[in-house]
Amino acid sequence: DRFAALLDGSDDRFGIDRTNPLYKETGAMKTLLEEQAKRRKKNQAKKTSSLENVEGVTELNKRAAANDGGGWVESSGGAMELSSLVKSLQNKISKKAAEEKPMKEKTKQHGQ
Repeated sequence: DRFAALLDGSDDRFGIDRTNPLYKETGAMKTLLEEQAKRRKKNQAKKTSSLENVEGVTELNKRAAANDGGGWVESSGGAMELSSLVKSLQNKISKKAAEEKPMKEKTKQHGQ
C-alpha cells in the first residue's frame, strides 16, 4: 500500500502534530486522523489476541504490550495543555533574558 506509512502511523516522518500553530483541522485531515486511529485500534487488537496465545504472559504484560503506541491518546486536550505550558515557559525565559541584558550592560559601564 502506497500510503501505509502515513495511515498506519508507523513512520515518524509522517506524524501529524495537532499542537503546531500551522495545523488546520480540515475534512481531509479529520478523515486521515480517523483512519490512523482505526488502524491503531486494529493493530492493538492483533497484538492483544496474539499475546493471549502465549503461555505465561500476565495481564499486566498484556496491557503494557497492547499500549505500545508511544503513549499517544486520541484526545488533543493533553497536547493542548502541554503546548500552552511550553509557550508559557518560553515567554518567561525571554522576559528574564530581556531583564538581564540591561543589567549586564550597566555593570559593564560601571566597571570601566
